[in-house]
This record gives sequence, structure tokens and C-alpha cells, in this order.
Amino acid sequence: MTNDSDLLDQAMEQRRIELNMSWKEVAAAAGVSVETITALRKGRTNARNANPLTKRGIERGFQWEAGGFDDALDGRAPTPLGGRTGGASSSAPLIVGAYSREQAQRIIGAALEGLPPEEQLKLLQQMRENLAAQQEQQHKKDGQSPGPDDQHTGHTG
Repeated sequence: MTNDSDLLDQAMEQRRIELNMSWKEVAAAAGVSVETITALRKGRTNARNANPLTKRGIERGFQWEAGGFDDALDGRAPTPLGGRTGGASSSAPLIVGAYSREQAQRIIGAALEGLPPEEQLKLLQQMRENLAAQQEQQHKKDGQSPGPDDQHTGHTG
């Protein structure tokens, strides 16, 4: 009998090949580590109890519609973003390098979808703090101190 992790592993492997991506590329697109993906695929982590943000990230990495992670666990084929499209172009990777502003907004929106508003706010605040820390590190690396625009909080008043 096939267990959950086997079903998830099969769906992930098939989609990774369709997208012509390495596991490292999938993990980067998903915002998780390769170890997290491996643990889910091999059943070392109970995929049914995976954090909702991890599930959303996996769906993003494999370019599945919301719910694709659970579909795979249940033995159903996850729906690729944009629905089922045929033809040669459907196997081409959709993720190439940096994201446009619109793509980033869609990815963040998909990650937030279904979360309670207070969790959405917490996640967005955490992202903002992470970006500020990255910016500060970059300025230190470049030998500059952050300017006033870099410290802008988005609040007026």
C-alpha cells in the first residue's frame, strides 16, 4: 500500500522534472530548505501536520494551485498554476531569476491566502524585519550607513 509520503514524493518528483528544476531550485522557490523537502518526501516529517506556511511554500515552489500539497497527499494530481495547459511550453520553468513586482505580489498573496488576518500581519511584519536586516547587512558590507529612506517605516504622521 502506498503511504502519504510516497504519494507526495511521486507528485513532487514528477513536477520537478516537468519544471526542469533541481531540488535546490525548488527549495529556493518554495522558501524552505532542501532538507525540509526531503523530510516530507521520505516521511521523516508527517506531511499531514506540516505548517500551513510550509505547505504554501511547497505549492509555490512546484507552481501548484493552493491545495496542491494536500491533493498530492490524497493521491490526486495537484493543479499547476494557471490550470492544466498542454503543449511544449507547459514543461518550461516559469521561475527564472528575480521576480517582477507583480509576480512577487502574487506569490506573497498566495502565501497569505487562507491565513487569519492577525497571522497575515505577523508574517508581513516578520518579512519587513527580515528585509530591514538584510538591507542593514548590505550597507555594512558596502561600508555605508543606512540612509533615511532605508529606515522608512511606511508610517506617516
